[in-house]
Amino acid sequence: MSKLFACIISTEANRDRAALISTAQEFAYAIEVLNDGIVFDVSGLERLVGKPDKIAASILEQLQERGLQGSVAVADTKETVLLLARQNKG
Repeated sequence: MSKLFACIISTEANRDRAALISTAQEFAYAIEVLNDGIVFDVSGLERLVGKPDKIAASILEQLQERGLQGSVAVADTKETVLLLARQNKG
């Protein structure tokens, strides 16, 4: 099984850090906190949630339910997921 990572980048990451961590914990136990967001391992969620775009949509839905904004990406490597999420800071 291949790895799959998710990333949330937020312009308000410092203010919303606890809420971002809590959101990531809904999807993963391995979480890496960054200055501008969070990266977490979502490997295996394909079986439960679906393809990467569905996983990203689920994460975005959780953010919106918590009143948070951010850019969400899901990809096979940490480097790719960081680049994708940072490309569209929202």
